[in-house]
Amino acid sequence: MHGSHFNQACVELKARTVRTFKAAAHGLCKRLAIANALIADYMSKEHVIHYDKLTNLPNRLYFTQTLQSELDAAKASDVNSALILIDLLEFKSINDVYGLDVGDRVLIHVSARLEKLAPANGIVSRLSSDEFLLYLPQEYCELDLLEFVSLTFDDLSRPYQIDNWQIRIGLTCGIALAKEANYVTSELLANVDIAQQYAKQHSSQHFSLFLPAMKADKLRMQQVAESIQDGLDNNEFSLHYQAKVNKHAEVVGYEALIRWNNHALGELSPTEFIPIAEQSGKIRHISTWVIKQAFFDIPTLLAHSGEHIKVAINLSTIDLKAQTLLSTLELAMLEHGINGKNVEFEITETSFLENIERVNIVFDKLRALGCSVALDDFGTGYSSLSYLTKIHLNVLKLDKQFVDELIASKHGKVITESIVNMAHQLNMRVCAEGIETKEQAQQLIEIGCEELQGFYYSKPAPLSAILSSKK
Repeated sequence: MHGSHFNQACVELKARTVRTFKAAAHGLCKRLAIANALIADYMSKEHVIHYDKLTNLPNRLYFTQTLQSELDAAKASDVNSALILIDLLEFKSINDVYGLDVGDRVLIHVSARLEKLAPANGIVSRLSSDEFLLYLPQEYCELDLLEFVSLTFDDLSRPYQIDNWQIRIGLTCGIALAKEANYVTSELLANVDIAQQYAKQHSSQHFSLFLPAMKADKLRMQQVAESIQDGLDNNEFSLHYQAKVNKHAEVVGYEALIRWNNHALGELSPTEFIPIAEQSGKIRHISTWVIKQAFFDIPTLLAHSGEHIKVAINLSTIDLKAQTLLSTLELAMLEHGINGKNVEFEITETSFLENIERVNIVFDKLRALGCSVALDDFGTGYSSLSYLTKIHLNVLKLDKQFVDELIASKHGKVITESIVNMAHQLNMRVCAEGIETKEQAQQLIEIGCEELQGFYYSKPAPLSAILSSKK
């Protein structure tokens, strides 16, 4: 081969080689791009599956999967790690008042604060719309753990600045230790939930450490909740009536108070089973029974104590929200020939705080039926006098704490007298409850209370006992 031909062949071979390498490189880059896209897509899907879209925290699914491996490691090292459940109280009201966008921004701020508070190896998760979890892998002594939770509680309770609003949120915290749950995820989550519910119901500090005895309380609550419907079906409930009197000690009304004697659980206090009925969604069944039984008894009470008396029935927040409340009342009134002037409904502050306008509509409809409405336990809730100007009430019931302070201190008398005068200015009658002594009764009469109720005058009694007493 001549030199020129050889050189030409080398040039062509080099060119073909370059083209081949370029084609291979291009194909490789294309495959790498496809692989990277697939990886990115996979990671994106994994992120969506495992992380909360709003706060970018691990969600419940990912957290629980991760938690078990963390617990296995803690068990192997004999470390009693801890789990904290944080529940934002009444968060729905923030969404209702400020809007969902502001509510979302509050949640983002809460998650950011929580991540800053968590130790470097801690794991924060958004469990549900208004619940967060914090896992602490290291072991704390009980005092240090409670101090950490207290500091966390205080920090999360600080106001959140959202645009021009300073928004405060309430919260409760449950704490559970890994050893108490045998290092099992499901048991640890159940324990921390029990502790959080216990804190919500019992603890003035708003946080509580799980104790084994709380499981027994939880079981008791479940038994009570499961027994309510059977109790109604088997006529285990009854009504007792406590008299209300005027300044001359003449009976002007009765308050219907429910009692329950269960064949398995024994006698249950309303302070125990009413909250359980509300939480389990069964309070409406109880309230319907109370209304029908009270309306059945009212004609007998009127015949015994006079046509002027009013019988008071307690309603819960859930009752006021129920669409069937007014129809149930109207049907029962027609069935038993009840005049609305003989019926009074007692509600507490918490029953109307969520939506004053809507509750006022219900109150107006109750009054249209001829019934009156009383604010019960005034002084035990928010006690803001401004609420009294916004809700349509006929009667203000002074709580027992005012009655007790009336004699105990000069300030107590001044405050009670001011409340009575204000109620009168707002065209409300005043009923004082929890009266136990003659001195309390005399003081209350002097400052203008129209109605008086308490053990000094009479204890709650079944209808048969009232009928056997003198008029």
